[in-house]
Amino acid sequence: MALQLDHVDLTDPLVEMLHASPRWSIDIAGTERCLTVDVATGAGAESLRSRRTLRTLSRLERSLEREGTPVSVEVVRDPDHLAQRWRDITAVAAAADAHSGRDNFCAPPFTAFTRPLLDAEARAGRLLIVGLLVGDRWTAHEIMFRTGTTAEMWLSRFHPEVRRYQPGQLLQRHLADRHDELGIDRFDYLLGTSEFKEQWSNGDYRVGRIVAVPTSRPHHRWTLRAADLGADLVRPLRLAARDALTSNRC
Repeated sequence: MALQLDHVDLTDPLVEMLHASPRWSIDIAGTERCLTVDVATGAGAESLRSRRTLRTLSRLERSLEREGTPVSVEVVRDPDHLAQRWRDITAVAAAADAHSGRDNFCAPPFTAFTRPLLDAEARAGRLLIVGLLVGDRWTAHEIMFRTGTTAEMWLSRFHPEVRRYQPGQLLQRHLADRHDELGIDRFDYLLGTSEFKEQWSNGDYRVGRIVAVPTSRPHHRWTLRAADLGADLVRPLRLAARDALTSNRC
């Protein structure tokens, strides 16, 4: 069989094995850079950001406390806790993604995929959701999946009403300061870069697309290219049909 894999870490042992094998003919193209936050045991946010930045975040927290809405953080790991907070998670996602042009993965039709995925990861002990509470109100969250001591940061959202309090910065500082308690030593931002990610990250890796075909069946490469071309032609039609269906349901 032919292999076509996307977003593969180019340092993965699989890449080396395919290179070394005489049975495979491979093409590799680097596509994106992924940023990581590596935190040593006993270290915290002070090892990643300047004192000035951390003082600013502390002032924001004190301001909220004086207003009677102190900041706290809640960690969601199990299915029951997820069910309890699901309404809050979807409300924040809806407010964050409204008029943004982004797909809201916590709303139909995507929730048919998202919710079972999160439930399955929670049952397997791999789900890690950290929510930021202002007073008793859930205002922001980071949805992550654990692989060993690495947390893959899949989806983060915050309510626009708390933007001035830098909820993403507060959540990331909390994660850095409590990483030992959470059993995490690396936070992986996954695909894409941004100013926020660059501010916190202290490592990175490259991912790419791998096309590998058996040397005895070189024609498979052309089959894959034809399939890609067909998918490119069909994708706009599928998106148009999905948007029309969603609009009708609304």
